[in-house]
Order: sequence, then structure tokens, then C-alpha cells
Amino acid sequence: MKVLFIAPSQYSIGELHNAIYLAKQLVSEGVQCHFLTSEKFIHYTKHAGMEATSLTRQVKQRRVVDACVTHFQPNLIILADYHILEIEPPLVDLDHMIGFDIPIATIDSLCFATESPTLYNKLFEPTSHQKEKSRMKYETRIRKIPNEIKVIRTCPINHPVQADDNIITVTLYTEPFSIDAQIKKEIRSTFACKDEDKLIMLSKAAWANMYVKMRRLEAGVHMDSSYSYENIIQKFMVNYLGVKELPSKVVIVGIAPEDNFIHSTENDRIQFKPMPFLDLAAYEELLFSCDLFITDNITSCSMAKAIFGYVPVLSLQNSQLTTNEQGEVSIPHHWEVNRKSFIPIMEKWQTILSTKVYPFITFPNGWVKELAPLLTDNPWMEVVETAEIFNIQETGMKIHDLLYCERTKAAVYEQQKRYIQAVTEVPQAMEMVNKIIEKREEICDESQSRVAKTIR
Repeated sequence: MKVLFIAPSQYSIGELHNAIYLAKQLVSEGVQCHFLTSEKFIHYTKHAGMEATSLTRQVKQRRVVDACVTHFQPNLIILADYHILEIEPPLVDLDHMIGFDIPIATIDSLCFATESPTLYNKLFEPTSHQKEKSRMKYETRIRKIPNEIKVIRTCPINHPVQADDNIITVTLYTEPFSIDAQIKKEIRSTFACKDEDKLIMLSKAAWANMYVKMRRLEAGVHMDSSYSYENIIQKFMVNYLGVKELPSKVVIVGIAPEDNFIHSTENDRIQFKPMPFLDLAAYEELLFSCDLFITDNITSCSMAKAIFGYVPVLSLQNSQLTTNEQGEVSIPHHWEVNRKSFIPIMEKWQTILSTKVYPFITFPNGWVKELAPLLTDNPWMEVVETAEIFNIQETGMKIHDLLYCERTKAAVYEQQKRYIQAVTEVPQAMEMVNKIIEKREEICDESQSRVAKTIR
């Protein structure tokens, strides 16, 4: 059995990461796997132990795909993920791939494929205050998936039970992650973290950073690192951690350029440490050595992995502040206690966002309505702690409790344990492959039967 994975994103690594974990399961079952992925992530894929061929930065490539299919002779092709072909310049031609006499399936991690939703990137929403139209797309229509392609929904994040029998669920992880105590100690020591100190991973997706950089360029503040999103979110972190006295040192690590990080703070117990892009194994060791994982993306695959390593998580969102028709933001009265520290951050935020503050659960896109089909009545939302990014007092207290309150940490552990149990009961990758092949054979048998009846 041979499976070809095609992960065509040039900016987002999460889809590739998930495909690699499916491939790891299949390889353990004796299945040969090969990857077609963008040039940017080819080394990451190979360092993860996968055979891989790179896709160049050409739209709808056929020659590379044809050559790989001819040479590798796969029994199944899996695309990761479907929506990438719409929100980025498509590196592969889906219609051409359908022409292969090979079963094709796609991972649909965000529940976009089975309908035809329109996605709105709120960061680039046109406003009356803009001098010129943004060069980035505000609106993207997702093509409804062709009938010839089978749909895969990966867990964690997707609901473990799908109502549609034609949708195949699969678990990415067959058991919880663990890290050797000595390795964890060594990782933490590189940041001078003692046992009582706290290590936080502050996560920001590369594709999201790219969008914000484009917006900074349009706003004319791209040369000032104090307007970088990394810098702004760090200012928030300093304020969150200042809500209550810290019993120990807190080190915050993030994968980002060094010049975007704060090198010193008024509170000497708070430190920021930038990290270079890490390969899969090194990233996992760092992730599982942390005391808390913080993101602003409710569908972060790193957050899902953190949960499977029993690391407490927090997803920042905005559901309370919006810009009115007069271009003003009304701040709730009970937030006034933090007004002095809040206002300077908000002024920079509004400069980047073209004076518009909007709701989001995935920054900078927003995607509150777009992700509703995925998140509604989903146990994922029970295991992920969320907090309002602009509510310094309440979010600061949540972070403090997740770091230091033993009762809170014990409750989080139990929630994660129940969620992990539910997800590990979902079918594994080999069963997923067998189902796809079986469905293909059933369709072929039905087609041959209809032809035979027509001849008679």
C-alpha cells in the first residue's frame, strides 16, 4: 500500500503537520508514504522522517504531480487541506488530479469542504477611512468539494462523531504525549527556569504574521517593530502578568524574529525569549516543557498537541469590543482600572487595523461565523480555555490561575484526560485508508453493475 500526501501551503504548516502524523501511523503499519509539499517546508518534512518532493511556486502544477504519481504509483492520494487551494495561490490542479484513476481524499480540518462558504478576512475589510483599496483579498469563496473526493475530518479539534456517514473521522494521535523528565529539565534550564519558575509558549501562526505584515505595510508602519503584532501581544502579556503579584519568574517563548521581542520589562520577573523556526522534534520538546500555551487561534494544531501533552492552554479572542460607525471604541466601565496601560496598546492596534476593531476567534481573520459549523456543540470548546484579549484584569487572573492555582490546574488536567480518551477512541489512520478504498470499490462496483444492465 502506498499513500501520496499533497500539502500545498506556502505559509501554513499546521495542515502539513497533521498529514505527517497520519503518515507516521500508516508507516508503522507498513504503508509507504510520500509527500508533495512547498519548497518552504520540504526540509521540515524530511526532518520529520518523511520522503518528500518539493512543489515550486507555480500555480496549478501538473508536471511535478504527474511525475510523482508515475514514479511512486500511489494507491491513494490525500490532500492537506482542501481550503488551502482557495485561500492561497493553488500549487496543484484539483481537477487534473481527479482525472487520475486513483482514489482521492482530502482533509477538511475546518469543515469548509462539504458546503460552499464564503470566508471573510476582517483584517482587510474595506472601510470609509481607507485611502486606497487593500491588495489582499477580503472575500474568498470555497468551492464545494467534488463528489469524486472523499472527506476526512481530523481529531482533535473536529467533533469525534460526525453525523454524515460519508465523512471519515480519524485521530491524529493514538495516545497522550509524554516527555522524559530529564529532557524537560534540560529544555527549561536553557531559559534559566528553576522548578518553581513558569515557562509559557506564546504562539503565532506564520500565515497570520504574514497577513499582519501586509497590513502594516499598507498602514505605513512596517519599518517600526513596535507596531509588530508580536510586540503588541507581548505588551498585553506584561499587563496580564501584572494583574497579580508573581510568585516566581515567568519566561515567555515564541517563534519569531528577535527584533520583534521586548528585551526588558519594568517587572524583572517577566522575560521574553525569541526562538528560531524549529523542526518537529525540537518544537515538541519545547512545547511539552511549558507550563502554559497561549494562542489567538481557536483551531491551532499546536494547541491541540499541547492538550495531548497535558499542557494547559488559553485561546485569546475578542467578542466584546468593536468600532462603531463614528470610528470609536467604547470601553466597558469595569475595564477602566487598566485604562492607563490599555489605551497605548489600543492606539497601536487601531493603527495596524485601519481604525477598526472587530470580533475574532482566529486572529487576524476573525472567522466567528465561518467556524461556527466546526465549533458548535463540539467538545473541543469544553477543553479549551478562552479569554478576552482586551480584558486585562480577567484575562490576567485566568493566566495566573492556570500557572499557579493547583485546583485550577487539576480541573484542567481532568478535562484534558476526558477529551484525550474520547479522541483516542476515534478510528486510526489505517482504518481511515481502508474505508476510503472500500468506498471507492463500492462506487466502481455500482458503476459496472449499471453498465452491465444497460448492455443487457
